[in-house]
Formats: sequence, C-alpha cells, structure tokens
Amino acid sequence: MANDEGSTLARLPSAAAWTLLLWFILLVFGGGCLASYYSRIGYFPRIAWEESLSYLGVLSIVAAASSLPSASLRSCLGWCGASC
Repeated sequence: MANDEGSTLARLPSAAAWTLLLWFILLVFGGGCLASYYSRIGYFPRIAWEESLSYLGVLSIVAAASSLPSASLRSCLGWCGASC
C-alpha cells in the first residue's frame, strides 16, 4: 500500500508545471479581454507579434491581479461563514 501512495505522489506535476499552466490560462484570459475590448470599440489594430505578446502578457498580469483579491475575499467570507 505504501508503494502505491509513493508512486501516485511521484506522478503529480511539480509546482513549476502548475505555475506554467496557470500562466497559460491567464494569458488566454488576457487575450480574451483584449479581443473583447477591441471588438467593443470596433477597432482591431495591425500590430506585430512582439507587441501583441506584450499586450497579452500585461493583460494576463492584470487578470491575475484582479482575480487574486476576489478569490481571497471569497475565501475569507467562506471561512467566516463556516466558523459562525
């Protein structure tokens, strides 16, 4: 039984893999925000790949920065509600 648990733990992805996966998810979310903004104003500029990747990177950071306070607030409210 101990060997089965050890082999299961060995198959789990590392923290770096989870970080990379999260970064890709936020990058896609940032790209969606950028596309939504440009479609809302009716303009899609012709920009180079380097610039578009910069925009996507910045928007993924903004998405992460806006989702972290929201997630922590929900966690705190859930924790307070569960303790009462």
